[in-house]
Amino acid sequence: MNPASHQSPPPLPIRSVRAEFQYTEGEAVRAAVVLTNELTPYMRFIPWFGAVMLLVMGSHAIFEGIHDTPKFPIVFGILMVSMPYFVRREAKKRFRQNPSAGNMISWNFAENQIENRTSGAQASFEWNKLILIKQLKDGFLLYPQPRAAHWIPKHSFRSKEDGTAFMQLIKNSGVRYKKS
Repeated sequence: MNPASHQSPPPLPIRSVRAEFQYTEGEAVRAAVVLTNELTPYMRFIPWFGAVMLLVMGSHAIFEGIHDTPKFPIVFGILMVSMPYFVRREAKKRFRQNPSAGNMISWNFAENQIENRTSGAQASFEWNKLILIKQLKDGFLLYPQPRAAHWIPKHSFRSKEDGTAFMQLIKNSGVRYKKS
């Protein structure tokens, strides 16, 4: 008997998968918040730390008197509590300056190549140019560099089958994958 006949067949090629979404202000803000939280995990705790600081300083002001309370910790606490607002505000500002604002963004994921297109621009690259793919609750981050990522919302896939095929392409790609 031929030993080669007992080997499992090679995996079938996965059809290409398309993801498409409109680049809205909401998508821009969601991508900025997700990327900020992923790149700087401690960012989630800064507003809470600021709130605690304000609570402590407020208690000090009540019990010791407003004139005896240091002002710097109060100002710093307000800034810390406001950090999510500043991230969202900056994302909205950048969105308004982006020539792709309001356009459709299209991604095509094939066995060997990834393409993305929007009005007036297109790019393609191989899977091995990604250093990490991170799955989040409502989307994926594709990292071509350690501190930069492309946001692909899950709702951009046409069907659940497309999402499953995309996951199979990720698995076949050999790119490091992490689920958050």
